[in-house]
Amino acid sequence: LISIVVLVGAGYVYYSMKAEAEVQSQADVFMESLSTNLERLMWTMDYHSIPNVGMYYESNKEIVYLTIVDGFGEEVFSFDKKHAGDIILREKVLKHRGREIGTVSLGLSKSVSQAERLLLLWTALLLAVATGGIMLLVTNFILRRYLKDPLAHLNAMAESYSNSDFDLEDPQSPSVEFQGVVTALAFMGRTIKAKIAELKQAEADYRSIFENALEGMVQTTPEGGVQKINPAMAQMLGYADTDEALADKTYFPNNIYVQPEDRDRFLATLMKTGEVRDFEMELLSKDGEHIIVSINSRGTFEDGKLTRMDSMLDNITERKKAGEELERLRNYMAGMINSMPSVLVGVDDQCHVTHWNTEAERV
Repeated sequence: LISIVVLVGAGYVYYSMKAEAEVQSQADVFMESLSTNLERLMWTMDYHSIPNVGMYYESNKEIVYLTIVDGFGEEVFSFDKKHAGDIILREKVLKHRGREIGTVSLGLSKSVSQAERLLLLWTALLLAVATGGIMLLVTNFILRRYLKDPLAHLNAMAESYSNSDFDLEDPQSPSVEFQGVVTALAFMGRTIKAKIAELKQAEADYRSIFENALEGMVQTTPEGGVQKINPAMAQMLGYADTDEALADKTYFPNNIYVQPEDRDRFLATLMKTGEVRDFEMELLSKDGEHIIVSINSRGTFEDGKLTRMDSMLDNITERKKAGEELERLRNYMAGMINSMPSVLVGVDDQCHVTHWNTEAERV
């Protein structure tokens, strides 16, 4: 309907421009015809016939103004219908064999042409409205008659999908024209269902690894907030379970680090490289126990800003203690050997000297 109205408007503008040109041309035709008729009469000074010619043009409803003046400047005939609308004026000097014999002025009204254009516009608009109304009625009938059931079927499929029900095995559309769409939607539903099953399985696998891992696993924010924590990590920090660890808002991040500068170095490395490997630091459990951990962590960035850290922590406290004890024993044995008054030299199975004491160096 809007398109029809636009076309009618464009047509009206085009016709108005064309009609304006035709009125201008008609004014020129009237003036040419009038001057031709008056030329001979003015030359022969037939002042009896000139008014007859004037009255003939006066009878024309489009001509609202006419003045005929002879060569002496005397008005021979005139009329003025006092028309209030737009007027096209034409004026011409009458000549015979190069000599001025009079002047004629003519005014042509645009009202008739404008009235015709207005009538045409209203007629076209009425036809457009009538045509649009008929088209709407026909379209409504077609939609109700041929599209109601197929659209209702598609709507039922969409509602089923919105309820996460994708079990639509080869559904048939009430309309053959819509069967392709229905088949495509059914295929899409089966694909979505398979992807959801894959995601659920992947989530279950990840949760199983996360929950059953022997290493501590934790997801934290740069501010120190804990988003996820697995049982091994909760137990490492002295909590009974993950719920207790997540509920404790006072422990993280202020009371967990024995040396707070260790966390600063850890974050600086992570923000610079995006990941941290084998980073050792000393933590304090909820019960006050000192534990040494080795951390592997990867950062998640959004628009260049660190937003999340996924970390895996291995408790190496016993390993570090064992290493320190071994180093102590080595130092103890070295002290005993070096304090012996006799020469002591150690060799391997190929007779290579591997170590010696202070007395051997002196000798």
